[in-house]
Amino acid sequence: MNQQFLEKHMTLHYVGKCIKHIGDKKFMNFVLEDEKNPSRVIFSCLGNENPDKNIMIIHNGFPLNGFFAEFRCTLKLLAYADRYAFVPYIIYDDSYIYSEQKEINSTCNPFEYFFKQPSGLSYQEVRSSFNVFDSKTLHSYMIDMKHGIKLSSYDSGEAYIDELALMMRKYIHLNERTQEYIDSSITELFEGKGKVLGVHHRGTDYKKEYKRHPKFVTLDEKINHIKKVEKDYDKIFVATDELQAVDELQKAFGDKVCYYKDVFRGDGDISVAYSISKRENHKYLLGLEVLRDMYTLAKCNGLIAGISQVSLCAQIAKRSMGNKYDFLEIIDNGIVEEGEYFSVR
Repeated sequence: MNQQFLEKHMTLHYVGKCIKHIGDKKFMNFVLEDEKNPSRVIFSCLGNENPDKNIMIIHNGFPLNGFFAEFRCTLKLLAYADRYAFVPYIIYDDSYIYSEQKEINSTCNPFEYFFKQPSGLSYQEVRSSFNVFDSKTLHSYMIDMKHGIKLSSYDSGEAYIDELALMMRKYIHLNERTQEYIDSSITELFEGKGKVLGVHHRGTDYKKEYKRHPKFVTLDEKINHIKKVEKDYDKIFVATDELQAVDELQKAFGDKVCYYKDVFRGDGDISVAYSISKRENHKYLLGLEVLRDMYTLAKCNGLIAGISQVSLCAQIAKRSMGNKYDFLEIIDNGIVEEGEYFSVR
């Protein structure tokens, strides 16, 4: 019995149960309470394996989430699992925007394209286990509330970063293929280069300034910040989704600028996450490239960036390695309060 069949069967079972209980006030109150109480979980018995483990299946959330919006949500769900000593198993489905319609790295689970399972359990073991429950987005809010973070915001803070860094160090491990790819890329780019200043520029769709997203930080603003500390660094690593940014930074800082030349970048105002390309495994490669960018930024000595999920996760990753940046400048122009919400258009 394959994974998609099982998940479709469970969905139909849930829908059937709801139809069966239409008009049942007690059942309705039970479901409503389950949806609003983050401390409440309902276990299912799927088999007799692992009777000593309470397994939490962590799912991907909002289908429009970019790589690190989803990654951050997963870290928060891992914090929930850790608090209650649940055993996490992470599975992303076809709605994940980096999902391919075939196996990648011998798996159909997009999380496993890049990472090892934190518990070491297999899908078959989980689906035959004694105590299993599925994560809800609601569970991820518990760590936000703990640290006074507004829901669905870009807020952070030292204690918040520390806790998510602990979760990353404890549970997030690259699979061998991804680890080798990222390590060799960083070594080739940085070896013998001295101190490196990381610069992250989020262009493309950020220029549209969607509601509740950070206000766009222009490249000129970043260049002005770089000029203030350029003398302290031997190289400037550029991570960006925009072709123009690489050209402009090279004009400003010449040979000091280094970047990955095999990254897919955009030249318009559409997020590269929703780009179309004829290259094989394009969606998977988009995820791999931004993951490598984030880890490379985390290896830099300093960081200049705007507010974004990438720059936040780079700080979390840096902290998970037991380090901090010797210089950190996150340019905050505020959050867009009016206008349209994000869309793929």
